[in-house]
Amino acid sequence: MRVFKFGGASVKDAEAVRNMAQIVYQHGIQHELLVVVSAMGKTTNALEVIYNTYIKGGEYKQLITNLYDFHQLITVSLFPDAEAPIYDLMPRLFDRLTATLERQSRTEAYDEGYDQIISFGEIISTHIVAHYLRTIDADAIWLDARQYIQTDSTWREGKIDWRWTQKIISTEVASLLQNHVVVTQGFIGGTLDGKTSTLGREGSDFTAAIFAHCLDAESLTIWKDVPGVLSADPKKFEQASLYTHLSYADAVEMTYYGATVIHPKTIRPLATKQIPLLVRSFILPEAEGTTIDTERKQDLATSIIQKPNQRFIELSTKDYGFIAEQYLVTVLETLSRLNIKVNLLQVTAISLQLAVDDDERKVAKLKTSLPAELTYADSHGLTLLTLLFPTPAVEATLLAGKMPRLSQRTDRALQVLI
Repeated sequence: MRVFKFGGASVKDAEAVRNMAQIVYQHGIQHELLVVVSAMGKTTNALEVIYNTYIKGGEYKQLITNLYDFHQLITVSLFPDAEAPIYDLMPRLFDRLTATLERQSRTEAYDEGYDQIISFGEIISTHIVAHYLRTIDADAIWLDARQYIQTDSTWREGKIDWRWTQKIISTEVASLLQNHVVVTQGFIGGTLDGKTSTLGREGSDFTAAIFAHCLDAESLTIWKDVPGVLSADPKKFEQASLYTHLSYADAVEMTYYGATVIHPKTIRPLATKQIPLLVRSFILPEAEGTTIDTERKQDLATSIIQKPNQRFIELSTKDYGFIAEQYLVTVLETLSRLNIKVNLLQVTAISLQLAVDDDERKVAKLKTSLPAELTYADSHGLTLLTLLFPTPAVEATLLAGKMPRLSQRTDRALQVLI
């Protein structure tokens, strides 16, 4: 049994969907296969705009119409038969999107409402893909991931109830796979009271790993628009090279520091059952790609990871007293409660310095939640540069002329906020 995951770029238009379907047919249909699919192209971004426009009281209906037209254009190209069932389904899905949007409060529970709306991207894309796979003789069925991936109500980053999720996937989904290709959504889950949750932006990789773990899959393949896991972003660094093999530990480090080719939560569910992760190109599906498993290689090329949109925050004591343990505990508890991820942290005698993802709403809440004894200062528009397995030559080239706001070195990594 195998799991395939296809991201938004692999289903961005009709030709991409056809290519994805051929990969499923040629590389997976001879096995029991579950296919996890993301929203098409930039649909998630479009839904964020729709939701935020509605919250602000703006004109959102034309934006929904534009999104419908985008998906309808793909549908018309894929299904020349005007009587195809998908043509009845599409208007109903978008009517449901509009109705769900108009039920959301404009003043309360922003994150909860976000999850209810953003999830429609995956719901719509997987219906289109499942219908299309049936036209090429792949006996595909559509599966609602919200009924199988159980989470709590940590909106926008739901925490998995592993016991419940494992039980229902291993019993119900496993039996479906005996006779069908199962198509389901990445990124989304469901709560006990029937609401939709999401697993964090770009969380479809994590979804695929959850299903692979619960089904004891032979492997998980993530199909990307790059040859595999690269040492750097090839659009920014010409010297980027392909890692043909990585260990789980190396991959975890890369994702922890911000490498975006794999979602950070993907590795753990696979590693606990030693399920190989394959990262391959949907553009060149016969190419080798990257294999991630238990074996650890030595002498890996330096991994260059850039994490933009960082905010530098400095918290200091007003009376020049030491940053005592009680302040550290209070600040860290506040960051955790607000779901603010700390990417870099340093403590001096009288200050606590942080690099965090720049989310204006969360930062605004942080400012009002801190102890009165602390002063707050910040700056934004920064980038966190991480060099994993650094060499002096690479360091000298990338840091020449830079004045880091923060820096930290371990035996395997150098991080600088610039």
